[in-house]
Amino acid sequence: MIAPESVINELYHYRRLYVSELKSPPPDRVCYKIKHRFPSSATQTAVSYFEQALGNYLCQVKSSLHTGEIWGRCNI
Repeated sequence: MIAPESVINELYHYRRLYVSELKSPPPDRVCYKIKHRFPSSATQTAVSYFEQALGNYLCQVKSSLHTGEIWGRCNI
């Protein structure tokens, strides 16, 4: 199966996986963050908190897959 890294990271909790790299990988995904041009002070505080929490989460989630290895947390 071909799947995004986020899907593989979830699946390896339930079964062992053998991960291979594609010879011609697809292009990276592009995500946009859209914010109001003139936010209220209450909204600005909430957005600032969200951006900080999102940044921390993305730093923790980023992991490298071990290509060419069978890996996972459960035994089959």
